[in-house]
Amino acid sequence: MNSIAKKLLIKSIDKWKIAHERLVKVYGKKITNINIYDTYMLYVEGKKIFEHGLENCPLCLKYNIIEIEKDIWYECEGCPIKEYTKKYACINTPYSTLSNYLEHDAPKTVTKKLILYHQRMINLMEKIYSK
Repeated sequence: MNSIAKKLLIKSIDKWKIAHERLVKVYGKKITNINIYDTYMLYVEGKKIFEHGLENCPLCLKYNIIEIEKDIWYECEGCPIKEYTKKYACINTPYSTLSNYLEHDAPKTVTKKLILYHQRMINLMEKIYSK
């Protein structure tokens, strides 16, 4: 992994950890909104708890460049998560499990499952960083 990818992975891990602390603090509370378009945003009692996805992930902003009108598709080339999983867009990672849970189960409160999926993504990124 090159030094730029390593720095961006650290930024991603830090971002997820901050969001995770917020998530744990609101365990059991009512989710007031889940935005699931490109970026997953979760609000509890009107306050944004996290925002994860293409538009704000340090790794995605660098490595997931898709410009349809110019026919440019980088699809995560160089991203350490893709290099580890061999899949683009965090497919088959805890992120995809988390996003599927938010999208399909649409939890009404912050659940243990939500917190667990979130922590698993942090664990995966830390594992990739330590290699």
